[in-house]
Amino acid sequence: MEKNEFLLINDLVYQLHTATSLAQVQDIFLHRLRAIIPYSYASIFTTREQDGQIHLTNPVCNPPSFLKAEQQYLELEDIDQTNWILYSTETALIRESELIDDRHRLSSPVYQKCYSHYNIYDTLQMSIIYEHRAYGVITLYRTREMGSFSADERIFLRAFSKHLNYIFHRHICEPQATDHSARLAELSETYHLPRREQEILGYIFDGQNNQEILEILPITEHTLQKHIQNIYRKFQVTNRWDLLKFK
Repeated sequence: MEKNEFLLINDLVYQLHTATSLAQVQDIFLHRLRAIIPYSYASIFTTREQDGQIHLTNPVCNPPSFLKAEQQYLELEDIDQTNWILYSTETALIRESELIDDRHRLSSPVYQKCYSHYNIYDTLQMSIIYEHRAYGVITLYRTREMGSFSADERIFLRAFSKHLNYIFHRHICEPQATDHSARLAELSETYHLPRREQEILGYIFDGQNNQEILEILPITEHTLQKHIQNIYRKFQVTNRWDLLKFK
């Protein structure tokens, strides 16, 4: 492992543990992982259980335009040959091109309806499981031009598994450990903040400046400034100092 890779991984782990909501965890991870494991598209699903079956829900994607593909996938998840990883008792990591040959994989109904438009060739998936309970799935996608995921990249992704398993469990099952999130949720309801503005408010409450927020969220500086001005207007303040009084 190169020194720069070690620093990137170490910084990402720190950012994950200090995130104040699951939404922030997802955004931080997808945005910063790209510098460690290059990918064309990526998503994180969380899970819900119904009638003894585990189903995926609420995809978060990078870039956001990939959301349409993952929403289509939800209609076909029951016939996906890789969804067995949700029923494993511990984290599973698979590269689809190793399990299914190109002919069957690229002609499958799931691929044809959801991913052929994006020219996807290889996928790397990792389940998020804590104490035998599935909390979600992370999937990285590469186009044919980018080639397959390497053995080293799989090791890098697995290095995050224990952190992500615990962090997802903490945010989903231990609300008392995320009082900051409860406050953000309360303020978001009171001041009618959409999801992105709630995330940005959380980063402001954490003391992060605009540049640090831009390193986490996949938005432009202009878009960030627009969100911040909307927040100021709703809270009837003109600066961060007055906004922080609501923390």
